[in-house]
Amino acid sequence: MRMVETPPGKHIVYFEVLEALDSPGCPVCRLGLRAVSRHLDALSYEGVNDPRARAELRAARGFCRQHAWQFAEEVRDGLGTAIIYRDVAGELLRVLLGGADRDLRPRTSPALLASRLAQQQECPACRLLDQSSRRYLDTLAGHLGDEAFRRRYLASGGLCLPHLTMALERVATRPERGLLAEAFVARVASLAVEDDAASLVEAMVGKEGAVRMGRPAAPLAEQEGARGGQELFGDREESSQGQCAVCWAVGRGIDGWLRRWAAAWPEAGAQEGDGPAWPALCNRHLWRLLRVAGASAALPSLRGQAQSLARALHPRSLQAGRAERWRGLLASLRRAMAAKGGGAVGRALGANYCPACAMEAALERRAALAVVAGDGRVAAPEVGKALCVPHLRLALGLATTPAQAELLALREVEALRALGCELSEYIRKQDYRFRHEPLGAEVDAPWRAIAQVAGARWP
Repeated sequence: MRMVETPPGKHIVYFEVLEALDSPGCPVCRLGLRAVSRHLDALSYEGVNDPRARAELRAARGFCRQHAWQFAEEVRDGLGTAIIYRDVAGELLRVLLGGADRDLRPRTSPALLASRLAQQQECPACRLLDQSSRRYLDTLAGHLGDEAFRRRYLASGGLCLPHLTMALERVATRPERGLLAEAFVARVASLAVEDDAASLVEAMVGKEGAVRMGRPAAPLAEQEGARGGQELFGDREESSQGQCAVCWAVGRGIDGWLRRWAAAWPEAGAQEGDGPAWPALCNRHLWRLLRVAGASAALPSLRGQAQSLARALHPRSLQAGRAERWRGLLASLRRAMAAKGGGAVGRALGANYCPACAMEAALERRAALAVVAGDGRVAAPEVGKALCVPHLRLALGLATTPAQAELLALREVEALRALGCELSEYIRKQDYRFRHEPLGAEVDAPWRAIAQVAGARWP
């Protein structure tokens, strides 16, 4: 158990936390998201041409999907995006060509090539999010002994459930645990009788993007619903043009699955027994569910889970309960947050409790298998296009013949070469000397580069 043994000084981080307590929602979510946004903004203005930052991004294969699209949509710097992703695409091309001879017959196994295409370092924005969240949690836990700080905390909405779970591991006494839980209990008890689904989702899984998403340890190929074609060829009407075939197929299936899952919530009800009914979906998928199914579908289960949590985490229960009851509750929290909380808790436990993550992995595997086998139903007419790099790695691992791996590698090399040329042309035309030239196919190259390297924007 991680605990803060001595209160830190009242430095700038303390005052950042104190200020965040006066704003709606979880202060750690708010501060973590702000730290990432500032980092991405600074990268755009100062770091794009920094050799050290560029080397780090090459090793990380750019940003993860979430932060790559956040960079594109928040910073809106086409030139910076083009410079970064031309560099990354060039590195990936070198990896692909380094593992093949002149006619692209792989000299290394597909599995080894897939491992070389993988991130060699963590996404810089993900690392910053984890580091900043830990720093703010340490500061919050370390100042619970300060009377003025306690009053501000109790008057706030408290922490979201994932960050509350991590904060509980940082304190040693029952009064401190009760204090941490009290604001959360008051918040969810109030929200459980209101119609504000977004605020309730935020309390249960954190602000969107502020908590690292969970993923299952291995694709669940036999997950119920993934055996048939309905999940793979779902009900979204978007065109596959320009998308990775696997991204497109999974996007078609997961929204329909979320709607059906939400429809089953009222019938399933809360979990039975003494333990609380934890939110079953991770941060990313519960926010997605709210968008695709609507508040009316999400509220029944969210309310039941919130009420159960409020009872289990009520300060009187925590302070009056026996030590073994507290240990059991904390263990249950840790298990439930393993796929949602990120940071040390999630990585240490490594479990998966998000059924949407499991379904998404199963759909990815099924779609990748179809692409490897040349099944044109998956994303016709784009089945001959290159996959995004994450799904290329998956497909290479599923290839059963050298010819399949060769074809996958050849498509990727062609796509990355063409993309590199378009990015170079985009960069050239940003120079004032050439801005009079009309834009051509390269006009959206920075955004297509993100989709190629990190995956399509989903959800």
